[in-house]
Amino acid sequence: MNRLPIRIKRKNAEGGQALVEFALILIVLLLLVFFIVEAGRILWGWAMVQNAARRASRYAITGNFEPDLACLQAIPATCATDEARVISIHQVALDAMTGLPTDETIPFDEDFYLLIEVWGVNEFGEFENDFAGIPGQPMMVRVVYNVPIITPILSGIVENVPVLGQVVINNELFNQVGGISSGQSLPPIVPPVPTAGPTATPTPTDTPTTTATFTPGPSPTNTPTSTLTPSATPIRCAVRFNEISQIVDGANSFDVTGDFNSGNDFLGTPYNLTVIDLTTGTTLASGIPMVNGGGNFDCPGFRNVILPGGQTLQANHIIIVQSEDGTFDVATVATVVPTATLIPTDTPEPTFTYTPTPSTTPSATPVTPYIVLDPTCAIGPNPTFRVRGFNWPTSNQVTLFWDGAVQDIIPAGHSGSFIRTWNMTSIANGFYTVRANNGTTNYTVQMQISNNCGFVTSTPIPATPTNTPNPADLVIVGDPVMQITRPLAEHTPVVVRVVISNTGEVDINSQFFVDVYFDPDPADLNLPTSINVNSSSGYMAVSSLAGRTSRVITITAPLGFTGGLTVTREVYAMVDSLRNIDEDPAGGEDNNIAGPIYVANVTPGPTPTATSVFTSGLRISGVVRTLLGNWVPQHRAAVYLFYVDGPSGTMTMTNQTTSAQNGTYLFDNLLAPDLNDYYQVVGCITFDSIDVFTGYRTAIVPTNDFVDIFMLPELAGCPVGP
Repeated sequence: MNRLPIRIKRKNAEGGQALVEFALILIVLLLLVFFIVEAGRILWGWAMVQNAARRASRYAITGNFEPDLACLQAIPATCATDEARVISIHQVALDAMTGLPTDETIPFDEDFYLLIEVWGVNEFGEFENDFAGIPGQPMMVRVVYNVPIITPILSGIVENVPVLGQVVINNELFNQVGGISSGQSLPPIVPPVPTAGPTATPTPTDTPTTTATFTPGPSPTNTPTSTLTPSATPIRCAVRFNEISQIVDGANSFDVTGDFNSGNDFLGTPYNLTVIDLTTGTTLASGIPMVNGGGNFDCPGFRNVILPGGQTLQANHIIIVQSEDGTFDVATVATVVPTATLIPTDTPEPTFTYTPTPSTTPSATPVTPYIVLDPTCAIGPNPTFRVRGFNWPTSNQVTLFWDGAVQDIIPAGHSGSFIRTWNMTSIANGFYTVRANNGTTNYTVQMQISNNCGFVTSTPIPATPTNTPNPADLVIVGDPVMQITRPLAEHTPVVVRVVISNTGEVDINSQFFVDVYFDPDPADLNLPTSINVNSSSGYMAVSSLAGRTSRVITITAPLGFTGGLTVTREVYAMVDSLRNIDEDPAGGEDNNIAGPIYVANVTPGPTPTATSVFTSGLRISGVVRTLLGNWVPQHRAAVYLFYVDGPSGTMTMTNQTTSAQNGTYLFDNLLAPDLNDYYQVVGCITFDSIDVFTGYRTAIVPTNDFVDIFMLPELAGCPVGP
């Protein structure tokens, strides 16, 4: 009997295989799905932050801000216009993030972290954080957001992914009439730099009577005659414009007040006044004597100055009135603004309404320009306080005065509000005036300097010990680098590049110099400590240098190599060559010199012909001042003397010198100019190899010991080359 084979069918065999295969690919499939989901969420987050940055930047360039911000509604306002702009831009960006959970208070590495940054170019050409930029200049909005990873597996690999949205765009010319430069008379002002050399308030001493003599050479150190030094008698009232509203375009006269003479006795010889247009360097009037003010003005003396020859003031020019007592006042000539004619209206009869419960109504926020001080009383003798301005017209610059002297200038093109921090030194206790003027509006407030401003003094709590920062220490990084074109001959200008560094942690905020020396006199070498500046071949002024930072300085030695030597030449460089900076005792003054480096194959040149020296007794002298927050005497400014042929206007440079530590300069033994001819002086100095300041005085006839030079920023550079 044949038996049929029995086949046993195993059910679910194929199903089990499929399950195993599915389990194997499930992880990969889930990773792919999760990746797609998270990639979409990250892309969505990036699109949101990019849109937020774009919307905020487009809002920012208009210069607008939300007028109902709480800080603006406060009386007085607790934020300036610039701060209100940043707050409003921040809010626009935040509103554009709708749909994304955000938290700006959590650490940067947490989920939902949000960072909104606003950067803008300020009046000094630098990007500044929490600032939306001045008109016509770039600004940037940056938004950073951490997108959390929510899917399993991937969240174990990375918790969140930061996405960035950033837009850089130029501000519109908001608040401007006629463009970015409309109404401007000064380029942007560099940050305040302390006075080089002695303090601004030296103890009066007897005036020496020694007459200075001129010493030829690239770096003379002449001392002016005694007529330059004001009397030691205390000056009780500095000269000033009596009504700044008179300094307008087309004006031919204005009032000035100040001391009558040294004793204010109205019996002796009165002080004479000089009026100068600093924009052109032209002397508008001179030799104008003070008269008795009769007690009707701020100072004993007074004078209604009438410009001779029908001259008038020019809009946006900077003018200065200077007294023989050494004081001066500066003002910007305002553009005449037509005054609107008032239209009479009927005055309604008052309607009396019964009010059951009286309530106090806050006064309206002022709409006219004004300034406030924060605080109004500060501890001397080195007080620090803020000057805050509001509602100032944006088309005019605002000049700030401290007790009658120019202290700060806010260039035209500002936003209408401003904040300036003043760090004063050596201020005696008393009351002082802070005045703001834009050519049409004056606003004055009072500042008290005192040892006791009424502050409640709490019991001092011992401070937690902190690490003392390393003092400033200036060094030259590497050797100086010569930029030489071969063949190299003597008396050819040579450019030297020097890298300086502040290796300390303390910022240097005062002016110092870097010098280069070609073949210095062995008697001037005191290595490794110093090299006498008498051997200096060229120098550059440095305004400041923060801790742990470096800067490249380019110095031109105008005469190059000299002396007719045929041997290999030596070149040194020295930072802080005049010992202006207190440095770290550990490194201190023994690491400021670099070199020597050696330069071969310098072709000797002919010895320059000596200038003939004669004695005439005629001289021109004065003080060089630079506008660095206020007018400070400038050390080592280059001063050039030109002889000008009046009929043709041809200028011939006849001499040059450098200003002394107190800013004084002197040209003596001058030829008397022919009829209709005259002299002109030009002052120049460059800071940080970038910022150039220049000043002019023209139509000068010697002898004149009051030819002060006031140097302003000049984008075109010094008109006199090396």
